[in-house]
Formats: sequence, structure tokens, C-alpha cells
Amino acid sequence: MIYVGVAIVFVIMIVTGVNSYLQSKGLTSFYVAARSGRWYLLTGSLFASGVSGATFLA
Repeated sequence: MIYVGVAIVFVIMIVTGVNSYLQSKGLTSFYVAARSGRWYLLTGSLFASGVSGATFLA
């Protein structure tokens, strides 16, 4: 059962990555999300990165 869950997560990650790659106009556009990232997504990403770093150091 756990293998099915892991397989589903991998399939979702691969599909998301391929979809993002196909929608991007180039490597620069891919890395900056074509300058269309919503403020709450960017803020959440920065917060999660900070919390992750703080947890690692604690």
C-alpha cells in the first residue's frame, strides 16, 4: 500500500514538472515563473524556506 502512495507522488511530481517545462518559454522564464507568481505563493515559499533552515539549525 505504501508503494502505491509513493508511486502516486512520483507520478504527480513528474507530470507537474513536464507540464511546467512545456509551458515555459525558456530557462529564464522557467526559473522566475514567467513573472506571474502570486504574492501568497512567493511569501509561503520564502516562509517555508526560512522555517526549514531554522529547524535544521535548532
